[in-house]
Amino acid sequence: MQIREAVDKKRQGKFQLINVSTQRATLLKCTEVSPEYSAEPILGMQFHPDLFTFNMSYGSSDARRHTYNMKYKLVETVFELLQEVKLFSFS
Repeated sequence: MQIREAVDKKRQGKFQLINVSTQRATLLKCTEVSPEYSAEPILGMQFHPDLFTFNMSYGSSDARRHTYNMKYKLVETVFELLQEVKLFSFS
């Protein structure tokens, strides 16, 4: 069961879930407020091998600009931190 506080009724159904695996990044058929979780991707989407290319296709102009303006040292530090913590192995 998923629960989210409905603060703004206009934006309630606009959020979508993204599944990022080692093979690809896809949008899922279910949304954040769907009563059931479905791991099936939306049909007819382009292939995106990672989150970067997915962001370049579907991200807002602000998200794309922030991606290109991000400092190299920050990216390397976050990468090293995630590797050491092994955060994704606990999910």
